[in-house]
Amino acid sequence: MSDETPTPESPMSSENTALDILKGQVESLTKQLLESNSQRDEYRDALSEISSERDTLKSKVASPDAQAARIAELEGTIRDREHYDKFTELATASKAKAKALKQLWRDAKDRGYQPEGDEIDEKALQTVVAKLKTEVDYAFDPEESGNVTAAREAARPTSRTKYGLDLGTAAEPAGGGRASRNQGGDGTIVTQEMRADPKFMLDPRNKELITQAAKEGRFR
Repeated sequence: MSDETPTPESPMSSENTALDILKGQVESLTKQLLESNSQRDEYRDALSEISSERDTLKSKVASPDAQAARIAELEGTIRDREHYDKFTELATASKAKAKALKQLWRDAKDRGYQPEGDEIDEKALQTVVAKLKTEVDYAFDPEESGNVTAAREAARPTSRTKYGLDLGTAAEPAGGGRASRNQGGDGTIVTQEMRADPKFMLDPRNKELITQAAKEGRFR
């Protein structure tokens, strides 16, 4: 038989192994603790958000009248704007001055018109505009009579009156009529100024004059 006996393990080796195990356990526990803390923070934030939403809902439930009042206010604003836009259209058609429209709208309300209902009562608006035009006439431009309008149209320069063709007012120089023809006022020539004027060249009333002048070489 052999006289050799087994060599006992070193006490230091056993201690190192136990220490490594403990370190591993500590690291694992530390990791778990950090994860738990992170989850705790997430839960706390979620709880805070839910609590805030709960308080908001409670506030809305506790004051339904306030919410209803706000909705009614917004609807009233929209309705008032729609009525005002229609009023502006009718008042402008009646020659109301642009700067006076807002004041006229306030005057309309003071005289009993109320923008109630989603359907606009156009006849009622026309009535109040007519009333304002009588009572607050300074907020409207004056209406022109037919004679004034006709006179303005008659005085408006046309492609022919501009060159004296319709009025027969081409100036006759002291030396005779030849110089006036050189101005084109009697229609005997078509000047460069006339040809450069699109309004004159495109006027159907001037077609024959232009054609004849072109045939006879009366372009100057």
